[in-house]
Amino acid sequence: MKLNISETIKRLRKEKEVTQEVLASALGVSCQSVSRWENGVAYPDIELIPTIAAFFGISTDTLFGCDEQSVEEKVRLAFQIDIENDLTTKEKIAKLREIIADIPNEPQPKYHLISQYSQLGLEAAQKNLTELRQLAEFILDSKAATWIKHNTAMTMIRIEESEDTCDVWFNGLDLGGRFNISADTALMQRYAYRNEYGKYNVKSQELLVSNIKTVCRRYFLRYDEKGGKIPSSRVEGERTALAMIDALRDPKIEVDAWILARAFSMLRLAGGLFGCGRVDEGFDMLEKSIDLYESFFKLPADHVFRYNCSALDQLKETKSSISAHNSDEIEGMMLETNLDTWGWFDPVRNTERFKALVNKVQSFTPLDRVQEPKE
Repeated sequence: MKLNISETIKRLRKEKEVTQEVLASALGVSCQSVSRWENGVAYPDIELIPTIAAFFGISTDTLFGCDEQSVEEKVRLAFQIDIENDLTTKEKIAKLREIIADIPNEPQPKYHLISQYSQLGLEAAQKNLTELRQLAEFILDSKAATWIKHNTAMTMIRIEESEDTCDVWFNGLDLGGRFNISADTALMQRYAYRNEYGKYNVKSQELLVSNIKTVCRRYFLRYDEKGGKIPSSRVEGERTALAMIDALRDPKIEVDAWILARAFSMLRLAGGLFGCGRVDEGFDMLEKSIDLYESFFKLPADHVFRYNCSALDQLKETKSSISAHNSDEIEGMMLETNLDTWGWFDPVRNTERFKALVNKVQSFTPLDRVQEPKE
Protein backbone atom coordinates (compact mmCIF):
# COMPACT_ATOMS: atom_id res chain seq x y z
CA MET A 1 0.00 0.00 0.00
CA LYS A 2 1.32 3.42 -0.86
CA LEU A 3 1.57 5.47 2.34
CA ASN A 4 0.41 9.08 2.16
CA ILE A 5 1.26 9.84 5.78
CA SER A 6 3.96 12.41 4.87
CA GLU A 7 1.58 14.60 2.91
CA THR A 8 -1.17 14.10 5.49
CA ILE A 9 0.97 15.23 8.46
CA LYS A 10 2.19 18.30 6.57
CA ARG A 11 -1.34 19.24 5.44
CA LEU A 12 -2.91 18.73 8.88
CA ARG A 13 -0.13 20.68 10.66
CA LYS A 14 -0.70 23.66 8.39
CA GLU A 15 -4.47 23.41 8.76
CA LYS A 16 -4.03 23.39 12.54
CA GLU A 17 -1.59 26.33 12.16
CA VAL A 18 1.16 24.83 14.29
CA THR A 19 4.90 24.80 13.59
CA GLN A 20 7.08 21.75 13.30
CA GLU A 21 8.60 22.71 16.65
CA VAL A 22 5.18 22.69 18.39
CA LEU A 23 4.26 19.34 16.87
CA ALA A 24 7.66 17.85 17.77
CA SER A 25 7.30 19.03 21.37
CA ALA A 26 3.77 17.58 21.68
CA LEU A 27 4.98 14.23 20.38
CA GLY A 28 8.24 14.16 22.33
CA VAL A 29 10.46 13.96 19.23
CA SER A 30 12.99 16.26 17.62
CA CYS A 31 12.06 18.96 15.11
CA GLN A 32 14.33 17.20 12.60
CA SER A 33 12.21 14.04 12.90
CA VAL A 34 9.03 15.94 11.98
CA SER A 35 10.83 17.53 9.04
CA ARG A 36 12.00 14.10 7.81
CA TRP A 37 8.42 12.75 8.06
CA GLU A 38 6.97 15.60 6.03
CA ASN A 39 9.64 15.28 3.35
CA GLY A 40 8.99 11.56 3.01
CA VAL A 41 12.53 10.68 4.06
CA ALA A 42 11.31 8.66 7.05
CA TYR A 43 8.10 7.49 8.71
CA PRO A 44 7.03 7.87 12.36
CA ASP A 45 7.56 4.89 14.66
CA ILE A 46 4.47 2.70 14.81
CA GLU A 47 4.02 3.49 18.52
CA LEU A 48 3.61 7.18 17.66
CA ILE A 49 0.78 6.70 15.14
CA PRO A 50 -2.13 6.78 17.65
CA THR A 51 -0.57 9.84 19.39
CA ILE A 52 -0.21 11.73 16.09
CA ALA A 53 -3.80 10.87 15.11
CA ALA A 54 -5.06 12.02 18.53
CA PHE A 55 -3.12 15.31 18.24
CA PHE A 56 -4.92 16.13 14.98
CA GLY A 57 -8.24 14.69 16.14
CA ILE A 58 -8.48 12.10 13.37
CA SER A 59 -8.49 8.31 12.99
CA THR A 60 -5.36 6.34 12.21
CA ASP A 61 -6.97 5.31 8.89
CA THR A 62 -7.32 8.97 7.94
CA LEU A 63 -3.72 9.59 8.95
CA PHE A 64 -2.61 6.89 6.50
CA GLY A 65 -4.80 8.37 3.77
CA CYS A 66 -7.08 5.34 3.82
CA ASP A 67 -10.18 6.82 5.41
CA GLU A 68 -13.65 5.67 4.34
CA GLN A 69 -14.05 8.48 1.85
CA SER A 70 -10.74 7.62 0.21
CA VAL A 71 -11.72 3.95 -0.09
CA GLU A 72 -15.07 4.88 -1.64
CA GLU A 73 -13.31 7.12 -4.14
CA LYS A 74 -11.00 4.31 -5.19
CA VAL A 75 -13.92 1.88 -5.52
CA ARG A 76 -15.68 4.41 -7.76
CA LEU A 77 -12.48 4.83 -9.73
CA ALA A 78 -12.32 1.05 -10.28
CA PHE A 79 -15.85 1.15 -11.68
CA GLN A 80 -14.97 4.07 -13.97
CA ILE A 81 -11.90 2.22 -15.24
CA ASP A 82 -14.05 -0.84 -15.99
CA ILE A 83 -16.39 1.15 -18.27
CA GLU A 84 -13.78 3.54 -19.71
CA ASN A 85 -13.77 3.49 -23.52
CA ASP A 86 -10.42 5.23 -24.04
CA LEU A 87 -8.34 2.55 -22.31
CA THR A 88 -7.34 -0.84 -23.66
CA THR A 89 -8.28 -3.92 -21.65
CA LYS A 90 -4.64 -4.46 -20.67
CA GLU A 91 -4.39 -0.84 -19.48
CA LYS A 92 -7.52 -1.31 -17.40
CA ILE A 93 -6.09 -4.47 -15.85
CA ALA A 94 -2.89 -2.65 -14.88
CA LYS A 95 -4.79 0.25 -13.26
CA LEU A 96 -7.17 -2.09 -11.44
CA ARG A 97 -4.22 -3.99 -10.02
CA GLU A 98 -2.86 -0.71 -8.58
CA ILE A 99 -6.19 0.00 -6.91
CA ILE A 100 -6.39 -3.52 -5.48
CA ALA A 101 -2.90 -3.07 -4.04
CA ASP A 102 -4.10 0.14 -2.35
CA ILE A 103 -7.38 -1.29 -0.98
CA PRO A 104 -6.84 -5.07 -0.80
CA ASN A 105 -9.88 -5.73 1.40
CA GLU A 106 -12.44 -4.28 -1.03
CA PRO A 107 -14.24 -6.89 -3.21
CA GLN A 108 -15.54 -4.65 -6.01
CA PRO A 109 -12.19 -3.79 -7.69
CA LYS A 110 -11.40 -7.52 -7.64
CA TYR A 111 -14.65 -8.17 -9.49
CA HIS A 112 -13.77 -5.55 -12.12
CA LEU A 113 -10.40 -7.24 -12.62
CA ILE A 114 -12.05 -10.64 -13.17
CA SER A 115 -14.45 -9.00 -15.62
CA GLN A 116 -11.62 -7.42 -17.61
CA TYR A 117 -9.78 -10.72 -17.92
CA SER A 118 -13.01 -12.24 -19.19
CA GLN A 119 -13.23 -9.50 -21.82
CA LEU A 120 -9.59 -10.01 -22.75
CA GLY A 121 -10.53 -13.49 -23.92
CA LEU A 122 -10.75 -17.09 -22.80
CA GLU A 123 -7.07 -17.85 -23.36
CA ALA A 124 -5.86 -14.90 -21.27
CA ALA A 125 -8.40 -15.63 -18.53
CA GLN A 126 -7.39 -19.26 -18.24
CA LYS A 127 -3.70 -18.35 -18.06
CA ASN A 128 -4.57 -16.43 -14.89
CA LEU A 129 -7.26 -18.85 -13.71
CA THR A 130 -5.64 -19.67 -10.36
CA GLU A 131 -5.48 -15.99 -9.40
CA LEU A 132 -9.00 -15.31 -10.69
CA ARG A 133 -10.37 -18.19 -8.64
CA GLN A 134 -8.75 -16.76 -5.51
CA LEU A 135 -10.22 -13.33 -6.24
CA ALA A 136 -13.66 -14.85 -6.87
CA GLU A 137 -13.57 -16.88 -3.65
CA PHE A 138 -12.66 -13.71 -1.73
CA ILE A 139 -15.61 -11.86 -3.29
CA LEU A 140 -18.16 -14.60 -2.59
CA ASP A 141 -17.00 -14.86 1.04
CA SER A 142 -17.15 -11.09 1.52
CA LYS A 143 -20.01 -8.68 2.19
CA ALA A 144 -20.00 -7.54 -1.42
CA ALA A 145 -23.22 -6.36 -3.03
CA THR A 146 -25.48 -9.07 -4.44
CA TRP A 147 -24.93 -7.98 -8.04
CA ILE A 148 -21.16 -8.25 -7.60
CA LYS A 149 -21.38 -11.81 -6.23
CA HIS A 150 -23.84 -12.81 -8.95
CA ASN A 151 -21.72 -11.39 -11.77
CA THR A 152 -18.56 -12.91 -10.29
CA ALA A 153 -20.07 -16.42 -10.24
CA MET A 154 -21.45 -16.03 -13.75
CA THR A 155 -18.10 -14.80 -15.09
CA MET A 156 -16.20 -17.68 -13.50
CA ILE A 157 -18.63 -20.19 -15.03
CA ARG A 158 -17.90 -18.69 -18.45
CA ILE A 159 -14.12 -18.95 -18.14
CA GLU A 160 -13.70 -22.15 -16.12
CA GLU A 161 -12.17 -25.15 -17.85
CA SER A 162 -15.03 -27.55 -17.15
CA GLU A 163 -18.83 -27.23 -17.17
CA ASP A 164 -18.89 -29.13 -13.88
CA THR A 165 -17.63 -26.02 -12.09
CA CYS A 166 -21.06 -24.50 -12.65
CA ASP A 167 -22.23 -26.42 -9.59
CA VAL A 168 -19.12 -25.35 -7.65
CA TRP A 169 -19.70 -21.62 -8.10
CA PHE A 170 -23.42 -21.87 -7.33
CA ASN A 171 -22.95 -24.22 -4.37
CA GLY A 172 -24.44 -22.57 -1.30
CA LEU A 173 -24.79 -19.26 -3.12
CA ASP A 174 -28.28 -17.97 -2.27
CA LEU A 175 -28.51 -14.43 -3.59
CA GLY A 176 -32.28 -14.21 -3.55
CA GLY A 177 -34.78 -12.77 -6.03
CA ARG A 178 -33.79 -12.20 -9.61
CA PHE A 179 -30.13 -12.98 -8.87
CA ASN A 180 -30.83 -16.65 -8.17
CA ILE A 181 -30.26 -17.76 -11.74
CA SER A 182 -30.35 -21.48 -12.49
CA ALA A 183 -27.32 -23.50 -13.46
CA ASP A 184 -28.92 -24.11 -16.87
CA THR A 185 -29.14 -20.38 -17.55
CA ALA A 186 -25.52 -19.97 -16.46
CA LEU A 187 -24.48 -22.72 -18.85
CA MET A 188 -26.22 -20.91 -21.70
CA GLN A 189 -24.14 -17.82 -20.95
CA ARG A 190 -21.03 -20.00 -20.92
CA TYR A 191 -21.92 -21.46 -24.33
CA ALA A 192 -22.56 -18.01 -25.80
CA TYR A 193 -19.25 -16.66 -24.43
CA ARG A 194 -17.39 -19.59 -26.00
CA ASN A 195 -19.32 -19.46 -29.30
CA GLU A 196 -20.63 -22.99 -28.65
CA TYR A 197 -23.94 -22.26 -30.33
CA GLY A 198 -24.84 -25.90 -30.94
CA LYS A 199 -24.88 -26.54 -27.19
CA TYR A 200 -26.55 -23.16 -26.65
CA ASN A 201 -29.45 -24.01 -28.96
CA VAL A 202 -30.06 -27.42 -27.42
CA LYS A 203 -30.04 -26.02 -23.87
CA SER A 204 -32.33 -23.12 -24.80
CA GLN A 205 -34.81 -25.55 -26.36
CA GLU A 206 -34.76 -27.75 -23.26
CA LEU A 207 -35.38 -24.72 -21.06
CA LEU A 208 -38.24 -23.57 -23.28
CA VAL A 209 -39.98 -26.92 -22.88
CA SER A 210 -39.38 -26.85 -19.12
CA ASN A 211 -40.71 -23.30 -18.81
CA ILE A 212 -43.84 -24.11 -20.81
CA LYS A 213 -44.56 -27.05 -18.52
CA THR A 214 -43.95 -24.87 -15.47
CA VAL A 215 -46.46 -22.30 -16.71
CA CYS A 216 -48.98 -25.04 -17.41
CA ARG A 217 -48.56 -26.40 -13.89
CA ARG A 218 -48.84 -23.11 -12.06
CA TYR A 219 -52.22 -24.21 -10.69
CA PHE A 220 -50.67 -27.29 -9.09
CA LEU A 221 -53.15 -28.81 -6.60
CA ARG A 222 -52.21 -30.20 -3.22
CA TYR A 223 -54.42 -32.04 -0.80
CA ASP A 224 -55.76 -29.65 1.84
CA GLU A 225 -55.81 -31.66 5.07
CA LYS A 226 -57.30 -28.80 7.11
CA GLY A 227 -59.77 -27.41 4.62
CA GLY A 228 -61.27 -30.69 3.47
CA LYS A 229 -62.60 -30.34 -0.05
CA ILE A 230 -60.58 -28.63 -2.77
CA PRO A 231 -62.27 -25.46 -4.09
CA SER A 232 -63.96 -25.81 -7.49
CA SER A 233 -62.07 -22.71 -8.68
CA ARG A 234 -58.78 -24.59 -8.38
CA VAL A 235 -60.20 -27.47 -10.39
CA GLU A 236 -61.11 -25.02 -13.14
CA GLY A 237 -57.58 -23.65 -12.91
CA GLU A 238 -56.28 -27.16 -13.53
CA ARG A 239 -58.59 -27.46 -16.52
CA THR A 240 -57.00 -24.28 -17.86
CA ALA A 241 -53.53 -25.77 -17.44
CA LEU A 242 -54.60 -28.90 -19.31
CA ALA A 243 -56.13 -26.79 -22.07
CA MET A 244 -52.83 -24.91 -22.45
CA ILE A 245 -50.94 -28.17 -22.94
CA ASP A 246 -53.56 -29.50 -25.35
CA ALA A 247 -53.24 -26.33 -27.41
CA LEU A 248 -49.55 -27.10 -27.97
CA ARG A 249 -49.98 -30.57 -29.42
CA ASP A 250 -50.74 -31.70 -32.94
CA PRO A 251 -54.33 -33.04 -32.80
CA LYS A 252 -53.48 -35.48 -35.60
CA ILE A 253 -50.84 -37.17 -33.40
CA GLU A 254 -52.15 -38.72 -30.19
CA VAL A 255 -48.71 -39.66 -28.87
CA ASP A 256 -46.53 -36.57 -29.14
CA ALA A 257 -43.81 -35.02 -26.95
CA TRP A 258 -46.41 -33.41 -24.68
CA ILE A 259 -47.97 -36.76 -23.79
CA LEU A 260 -46.64 -37.13 -20.24
CA ALA A 261 -47.24 -33.47 -19.43
CA ARG A 262 -50.86 -33.95 -20.53
CA ALA A 263 -51.19 -37.21 -18.61
CA PHE A 264 -49.80 -35.67 -15.44
CA SER A 265 -52.10 -32.66 -15.72
CA MET A 266 -55.01 -35.08 -16.05
CA LEU A 267 -53.85 -36.85 -12.89
CA ARG A 268 -53.93 -33.58 -10.99
CA LEU A 269 -57.30 -32.69 -12.41
CA ALA A 270 -58.68 -36.09 -11.39
CA GLY A 271 -57.35 -35.57 -7.87
CA GLY A 272 -58.96 -32.14 -7.72
CA LEU A 273 -62.29 -33.56 -8.83
CA PHE A 274 -62.10 -36.26 -6.16
CA GLY A 275 -61.30 -33.56 -3.61
CA CYS A 276 -64.45 -31.69 -4.63
CA GLY A 277 -66.57 -34.80 -4.30
CA ARG A 278 -67.06 -35.08 -8.08
CA VAL A 279 -66.14 -38.77 -8.10
CA ASP A 280 -67.51 -39.87 -11.50
CA GLU A 281 -65.81 -36.95 -13.29
CA GLY A 282 -62.62 -37.72 -11.42
CA PHE A 283 -62.61 -41.36 -12.52
CA ASP A 284 -63.31 -40.40 -16.15
CA MET A 285 -60.29 -38.07 -16.14
CA LEU A 286 -58.13 -40.61 -14.28
CA GLU A 287 -58.91 -43.32 -16.85
CA LYS A 288 -58.00 -40.97 -19.71
CA SER A 289 -54.72 -40.16 -17.98
CA ILE A 290 -53.79 -43.82 -17.50
CA ASP A 291 -54.71 -44.57 -21.11
CA LEU A 292 -52.17 -41.93 -22.18
CA TYR A 293 -49.50 -43.42 -19.93
CA GLU A 294 -50.21 -46.88 -21.31
CA SER A 295 -49.96 -45.72 -24.93
CA PHE A 296 -46.62 -44.10 -24.06
CA PHE A 297 -45.17 -47.26 -22.51
CA LYS A 298 -46.24 -49.45 -25.42
CA LEU A 299 -44.02 -47.52 -27.81
CA PRO A 300 -40.47 -48.73 -28.62
CA ALA A 301 -37.66 -47.12 -26.62
CA ASP A 302 -36.21 -45.39 -29.68
CA HIS A 303 -39.49 -43.77 -30.74
CA VAL A 304 -38.88 -40.08 -31.56
CA PHE A 305 -41.52 -37.69 -30.26
CA ARG A 306 -42.57 -34.43 -31.91
CA TYR A 307 -43.43 -31.17 -30.15
CA ASN A 308 -45.40 -29.78 -33.11
CA CYS A 309 -42.73 -27.08 -33.32
CA SER A 310 -39.81 -27.23 -35.75
CA ALA A 311 -37.33 -25.61 -33.33
CA LEU A 312 -38.19 -27.92 -30.43
CA ASP A 313 -38.31 -30.98 -32.62
CA GLN A 314 -34.57 -30.58 -33.07
CA LEU A 315 -34.24 -32.02 -29.56
CA LYS A 316 -35.08 -35.49 -30.93
CA GLU A 317 -36.87 -36.52 -27.74
CA THR A 318 -37.05 -40.29 -27.15
CA LYS A 319 -38.96 -42.41 -24.68
CA SER A 320 -36.20 -42.33 -22.09
CA SER A 321 -35.50 -38.58 -22.39
CA ILE A 322 -39.17 -37.67 -21.94
CA SER A 323 -39.45 -40.11 -19.01
CA ALA A 324 -36.49 -38.43 -17.32
CA HIS A 325 -38.32 -35.10 -17.43
CA ASN A 326 -41.43 -36.43 -15.69
CA SER A 327 -40.11 -38.47 -12.71
CA ASP A 328 -42.30 -41.30 -11.38
CA GLU A 329 -45.57 -39.45 -10.83
CA ILE A 330 -47.87 -42.27 -11.91
CA GLU A 331 -46.27 -44.80 -9.57
CA GLY A 332 -46.29 -42.21 -6.80
CA MET A 333 -50.00 -41.63 -7.24
CA MET A 334 -51.32 -45.10 -7.95
CA LEU A 335 -48.99 -47.14 -5.75
CA GLU A 336 -49.02 -44.76 -2.78
CA THR A 337 -45.29 -44.02 -2.74
CA ASN A 338 -45.86 -40.29 -2.27
CA LEU A 339 -48.95 -39.81 -0.14
CA ASP A 340 -48.08 -36.20 0.77
CA THR A 341 -48.69 -35.23 -2.84
CA TRP A 342 -51.38 -37.70 -3.77
CA GLY A 343 -53.44 -37.72 -0.56
CA TRP A 344 -56.44 -36.40 -2.47
CA PHE A 345 -56.95 -39.90 -3.93
CA ASP A 346 -57.55 -41.36 -0.46
CA PRO A 347 -61.38 -41.09 -0.69
CA VAL A 348 -61.43 -43.55 -3.62
CA ARG A 349 -58.44 -45.80 -2.96
CA ASN A 350 -60.57 -48.63 -1.60
CA THR A 351 -63.08 -48.64 -4.46
CA GLU A 352 -63.07 -51.48 -7.01
CA ARG A 353 -62.78 -49.00 -9.86
CA PHE A 354 -59.61 -47.52 -8.42
CA LYS A 355 -58.09 -50.92 -7.64
CA ALA A 356 -58.72 -51.97 -11.25
CA LEU A 357 -56.80 -48.92 -12.44
CA VAL A 358 -53.95 -49.78 -10.06
CA ASN A 359 -53.74 -53.26 -11.59
CA LYS A 360 -53.64 -51.71 -15.05
CA VAL A 361 -50.76 -49.41 -14.05
CA GLN A 362 -48.82 -52.35 -12.66
CA SER A 363 -49.18 -54.16 -15.98
CA PHE A 364 -47.03 -51.69 -17.96
CA THR A 365 -43.43 -50.55 -17.54
CA PRO A 366 -42.71 -48.05 -14.73
CA LEU A 367 -40.93 -44.86 -15.75
CA ASP A 368 -37.67 -45.63 -14.00
CA ARG A 369 -37.25 -48.81 -16.04
CA VAL A 370 -37.37 -47.14 -19.45
CA GLN A 371 -34.02 -47.60 -21.14
CA GLU A 372 -32.47 -46.44 -24.39
CA PRO A 373 -31.98 -49.35 -26.86
CA LYS A 374 -28.49 -50.84 -26.90
CA GLU A 375 -26.48 -50.20 -30.04
